Amino acid sequence: MRKFNYIIASLLIVTTAISCDALVGDPELPIPLEETLDNTGAFLRVLSVESAGFDVADLATAAYAFTGELQDINNGNDVTKVDFFVGYVSADRSTTVAEPGSPIKTYTPDQFSVREASGLPSTSFSLTLNEILAYLSLGLGDLNLGDNFEIRWVLTTTDGTEYTNTDASPAVTGGFYVSPYFARASVVQGIPTTIFVGDYTITQNGPGSI
Repeated sequence: MRKFNYIIASLLIVTTAISCDALVGDPELPIPLEETLDNTGAFLRVLSVESAGFDVADLATAAYAFTGELQDINNGNDVTKVDFFVGYVSADRSTTVAEPGSPIKTYTPDQFSVREASGLPSTSFSLTLNEILAYLSLGLGDLNLGDNFEIRWVLTTTDGTEYTNTDASPAVTGGFYVSPYFARASVVQGIPTTIFVGDYTITQNGPGSI
C-alpha cells in the first residue's frame, strides 16, 4: 500500500509540474533582482478621509479632503509632484464630463512635511466643490443628489515616471499601501443637526425587539 501511495503522489507532482509549465512557461532567467528592487513605484497612502462627499447645502465647506503620505524607495523623496484630475458622472449615468487634460490642482514637495510617526512626507489634500465646478464648467444647478465626481491623482517621480490607478494592483489600492490613486465622491445633502432633536416615544405594535 505504501508503494501504491508513492506512485500516485509522484504522478500528481509530475502532472502539476506539466500543467504549470503549460500555463506560464519557463521564467526568464536570470531574474533582474536589482532592477526589480529599484522599481517599486511611488505610493500616496491614504491615512484618513476628512470629507468624502460634497454637501450642496453647505457650499462653504463642501470638499473632498484627505490626509496622505508619500512612499517610494527613497522614503517619498523621489516624488516631484502629485496632480489631481476630476471627471463627472450623473446619478442616472445619462451625463458625463470627462476629466480635462490639465490637472485641477498640483501638490509639490514644498507643501509636504515629514510625519514623525513614519518619517515620510505627508500633507492634507483638498478639492472644494466650487473648484471642481469651475474646472468642469458646471453650475450648481447642473447637480442632483447621487451624482458622482471621479477624482484621480497621478504621482510623478524624478525620472519622469507617472503612477496612477491604472498602474496599481488590488494589493496596492486596498492592501497595506492603501494607495488607490482614485476616489469617487458623491453629491449629498447633509441633515441639519437641529432637525429631529428632542424626546420621542416609541410604541411597539407587534412581536420582536427594538
